[in-house]
Amino acid sequence: MAKSIKIDYPDKHWDYTDSDSVHNHLVFIKKLENTKWNHLDDQVNDYEKCWAWEINRSLFFEEPEYFKELEDARKLCKEHEKRLVKLILDNPGEEDITQKHEALEQEFRGKNKSFFIDACRYYFPFNVPEWGYSAYLSHSKAKRSKWKMFKGYMPSSIPRDKNVFINKLYISSHLQNWSNDAQTNIKKPNDLQLNKVREWNGIPLEFPPNYKTSSSVPMVMHIDTLSTRDEFLEAIRKQWKEIKEERKKLVAHYESLGAKFISKKNKGIILKQISSALRQLGHYRLLKHCELDDWKYVKKIMPKGWAFATQRSFLTSIKSSSSAIFFRLLDSPTITEDSFSFLDAIYRDE
Repeated sequence: MAKSIKIDYPDKHWDYTDSDSVHNHLVFIKKLENTKWNHLDDQVNDYEKCWAWEINRSLFFEEPEYFKELEDARKLCKEHEKRLVKLILDNPGEEDITQKHEALEQEFRGKNKSFFIDACRYYFPFNVPEWGYSAYLSHSKAKRSKWKMFKGYMPSSIPRDKNVFINKLYISSHLQNWSNDAQTNIKKPNDLQLNKVREWNGIPLEFPPNYKTSSSVPMVMHIDTLSTRDEFLEAIRKQWKEIKEERKKLVAHYESLGAKFISKKNKGIILKQISSALRQLGHYRLLKHCELDDWKYVKKIMPKGWAFATQRSFLTSIKSSSSAIFFRLLDSPTITEDSFSFLDAIYRDE
């Protein structure tokens, strides 16, 4: 990483004698497992965010020029958000400001078409200001729980109930979570942006967090143009049975096209996959980023029961998994000189 950017990341100057730092940067799982959640959904979300946060930090370590581009995009987005907040505060009450908002959005998006603009506005971990500078697990459970995998436009200075742009039942297409968008475009992979296909530049998207299990389906409803809020809600209540049946059919339809939906079974699988990938990532960082390429250092630094017994078993684990593409500095037959980073792939798609 460029010297001008101060980050806490394990490199050749890193102090690996600090136990807490080792668990934050290399081991991960002990802290994840010791974090108690009331619901399995929250635990899965924590694991997914840890992987997304840390693998992207490693990718940026290997491609430091991208960090500068992200920082530039963050500055632009911060100024734009100030303009949007001012728009809301200058137009209180029921006044319709949608057109003014859309005009500002259109102007901003017309001038700024970089991937990093959308990334730092909407997509985790880039939408978290602290990302890049510190380890995911150096932050408290309470703080991590507030970070969203996808964040639509909602300035923190505007109360949720007063934000006119928040509507869970209808979201403008450019603000939709890519997993929902992928369902409606699953037959047209060339139309998708970012990482919205099931296999993209050699990256198998069944591997979390790239392939997101979905929790919603797009459903068309015909709404009476004269209905009041109460009349609309009453119609939903009376037709809930039919809505559930239609939802069931839509789930089956998108599953037949390859979409995956949340279930207790696949949540357990996700935890195991991410645990394995994080274990691989910790070893990879020691070998390639800390430049401790003698296996004796791995056995010395990694806690007992966590270190792979040999370098061969470590490489075998990676070759047999879907995560090999992320570890491009390894001498592996699955990773050739023609391999390129996840971020390079994004740029090639633009």
